[in-house]
Amino acid sequence: EEFASGTLEMANSLAAALQQYKVVMLRGHGSFAIGQTLDEAFFWSSTLEEACDIILRAKTINEPFIEYRGMSEGYTKW
Repeated sequence: EEFASGTLEMANSLAAALQQYKVVMLRGHGSFAIGQTLDEAFFWSSTLEEACDIILRAKTINEPFIEYRGMSEGYTKW
């Protein structure tokens, strides 16, 4: 969704998203992280930064992305 910067709609949308996700990214505003402590919020923010760095590096060497979600469906119990 698109909201004007600094509006109550934007703040409410961000708050709603942070109820479902630990980290939310807003175009033109950056990322927002939530946690029980400041250390936890920093952890999630740092994790996002590291993941973005990995994706950027993979794109620069033209490696295909592997979609790991759903791969576990093919696994069997040991």
